[in-house]
Amino acid sequence: MFLVVLSTIAMFLVWGGIVVRSVLNSHDIVHAITESVASIPTEDVIAPTLFNGVLLQ
Repeated sequence: MFLVVLSTIAMFLVWGGIVVRSVLNSHDIVHAITESVASIPTEDVIAPTLFNGVLLQ
C-alpha cells in the first residue's frame, strides 16, 4: 500500500513538472495559487486527519 501511494505521488510530481514547464507562465500561476492556499489556517484539521487515515489503512 505504501509503495502504491509513493509511486502515485511521484507520478504526479513528474507529470506536474512537465506540465508546468511546457505551459507559458504557468509557474507564476502555480506560485500564486500555492501562496493563497498556504494562507488558509486548516493544517490543524487536515494534517491529523490525513495522518490518522494513513496509519489506519
